[in-house]
Amino acid sequence: MKKLLLVLFCVFTALAVSAQYKGYTENLLLTVDGQSVEIPDVTILYQDNGDGTANFLLKNFYLSMGSNNLAVGNISVPNMPITKGDAYDTFNVHEKIIIEDGDADALPEGTDMWLGPMIFSDGLVLDLAGKVNDEKLYVVIYLNLSESGLEGFGQIIEVQFGSDFSEDMENAVSSIASVQKSSAVYDLSGRRVKNPSRGIYVREGKKVLF
Repeated sequence: MKKLLLVLFCVFTALAVSAQYKGYTENLLLTVDGQSVEIPDVTILYQDNGDGTANFLLKNFYLSMGSNNLAVGNISVPNMPITKGDAYDTFNVHEKIIIEDGDADALPEGTDMWLGPMIFSDGLVLDLAGKVNDEKLYVVIYLNLSESGLEGFGQIIEVQFGSDFSEDMENAVSSIASVQKSSAVYDLSGRRVKNPSRGIYVREGKKVLF
């Protein structure tokens, strides 16, 4: 009986350790409409659930365009599938997430509340690709604001966390970018159109006739 209890204790301890959040701090590169802003010392939390999934959390995220800031909130992707590897694990997901309020003391200058939960009340569409090991986390995120119902901050927001991507990571990111460019069609007002009828639309920054 004692041996059984000891075995169970070891199993539960191992599961608890594997499920702990780990913080990674790197520079974050935010690109909006071709204009890039680097934000230093951003921390992303990553949690390996030990069951082939992981939790991803980017806290207190905001968009910056010159002197204008849009306080979005916490970007959380729970239970995303991961692929285990010898040197690092990888992940590549496309889904709609729910934005939550960030910390009150972390609001960007010129803002007084986190607007993400209100603006994206129906969720925010994102593509997220990355790799992680004990030392480093590399991530690229594409936020589709048009598909999520927000106009005026560009159709696609690119967020890059960390650097020195490996070849397989570059391929994953390129795959996301090509899908975004090839499939995104917008009307002349900048709204994304999933099933365009006859008329003039915008694709890859150019006017096209359907």
